[in-house]
This record gives sequence, structure tokens and C-alpha cells, in this order.
Amino acid sequence: MAQRQKHRCIECFAFVPHLHRERLSLSDVEKQIFVCSMGDMWGDWVDNEWIRKILEVCRSKPKNCYLFLTKNPERYHEFLDELPPNSILGVTIETNRNTRIWSINAPNVTRRYEAMLSLPSHVRKAVSIEPIMDFDEEEFIEMIKNLKPSIVWIGYDNYNNKLPEPPLSKTFRLIDELNKITYVETKTIRRRT
Repeated sequence: MAQRQKHRCIECFAFVPHLHRERLSLSDVEKQIFVCSMGDMWGDWVDNEWIRKILEVCRSKPKNCYLFLTKNPERYHEFLDELPPNSILGVTIETNRNTRIWSINAPNVTRRYEAMLSLPSHVRKAVSIEPIMDFDEEEFIEMIKNLKPSIVWIGYDNYNNKLPEPPLSKTFRLIDELNKITYVETKTIRRRT
């Protein structure tokens, strides 16, 4: 997406972290906004002031619902008092295994899980299992259930990264189990490659 819009911002095109102050003027209408959908505003490399500025704008527009997604949920804890009440805090957890094949800069799965688990009980949570990687069924299902997410997204890798994917039948069993406790939205579901 960023590369298709290269005429707009060279930093976006190159995936360089930066802030567009001009985009912080949102209308106050009732809609769901996926904040920083092409990046991770909670990464350790993101300046605290940028995060505060974005959260300030979100709090100023209380009719909207804000979805945040990160591979670094420990950072949510630093800003709990500044998050708008109409937020959904999401985390990417691709497997229950602490594999280092994917997202080298991200904390391992155990750290992400523990950071989400330790959020206050009133916080609405979401889990993205995308790109899904092979997992241990009982452990992974229990892990996701313990987080009590409002929604779970599940999908296979779209970029041919040659990740260790689960068989389709295993993914369907995961979907069936999670559908018993929350809303599950599937993305790209296909046989592993």
C-alpha cells in the first residue's frame, strides 16, 4: 500500500518511522479507526511524544473507536492512563512457540502474551494470529482463551515467507475452538505452502 502511494510521502514509501502531524485532525464521527495500520506505533523505536500526540487526538474524538495492534504490547503499560476508553488493544501472536523466524525485532511470544495478560481487566483486547505459524493445539488455544479477546483474526502468510505453517485441518480446529469464546474473523485461509 505504501509503495503504491509513493508520490505522497517518500518516508512512507521507504517504511521510515515518522509522524504526519497534518493527519491528526480527525472528524468526530462514529467510526472505527485502525491506528497506524501499516506500522507499529508501539515499537521501541517510536518516540514517546509521537505516541502521546496520537493518543491525545484519539481522546479528543470520543465518538470513534480506536484499534491498536502491536508486536510490542509491553509498551501499552507505559501509556495506560493516556489511552482513550474507546480503545481496543491488539497483539500479534502467530503461535505459542518462541520461534525467531518471523519478526526479528519483536519480543518473543511469551513476552507478548504475558504483557497482554497483565493488562487491567477492563481493557478490551484483540489478537491477530497472522501470519499463523505451526502451534501446539491445547497450549495455543488455552493461551488465546486466557487473554479473553473481543475478536481474533486468523490468516496465513500472504508474502511467501516460507514460514512453518500448520495444516489446514489444524487451523480449522483452532478456529472452531476460538469461536466458542469470541468472534473470529478469518483472513487468507489456504493449504500450507
